[in-house]
Amino acid sequence: ILGEPYINIKPYTFIGLQLLVSIVSVVSLMALFSVYNPIGLVIFAVLGFFFPTLWVKEKVKAKHKAIFQQLPYVLDLLTLMVEAGLDFGAALNKILESEKGDLITEFSIAQQEMKLGKSRESALISMSDRVNYLQLSTVINALVLAFKTGGSIAPTLRILSEQFRVERSQLAEKMAGQAPLNLMAPLILFIF
Repeated sequence: ILGEPYINIKPYTFIGLQLLVSIVSVVSLMALFSVYNPIGLVIFAVLGFFFPTLWVKEKVKAKHKAIFQQLPYVLDLLTLMVEAGLDFGAALNKILESEKGDLITEFSIAQQEMKLGKSRESALISMSDRVNYLQLSTVINALVLAFKTGGSIAPTLRILSEQFRVERSQLAEKMAGQAPLNLMAPLILFIF
């Protein structure tokens, strides 16, 4: 899901990286802070072992957030271009030429797969499997269904774009509602 260069990391390489970070954390704790307590060293070894996994999860979460933010905009562009008379492939090519971002990168990979001979539906489904994000999977499934039924995809794109724009605004309202609660503790701390 994270793309290059992460896509080339094999499972045994990642486990080796976890072991290396674990060993480095223990050695640095011993060298820098002169800590030789076995319980402390074991705790740091375990934390060091799980740190790469947590780091990858945070990177995936950030990529999903970037895709979620870009999705309504890309769907709007696709809708406008399809309604203007372009087919889906030509509209996607125009967007890939002019835009940047994580979602555009994923569409670019799907477009390359289509150029190599994969069908449009299977390339989009493999993109959905690769990213493994519910909102994007919803869009891909709706597009694949529209392609298979042979209907116009413009209404489907318009409905999806409106749906994700509403979801994005609801998320913004939720985050704005949580902001005062998040500021409460530092405010009380600074008052005292």
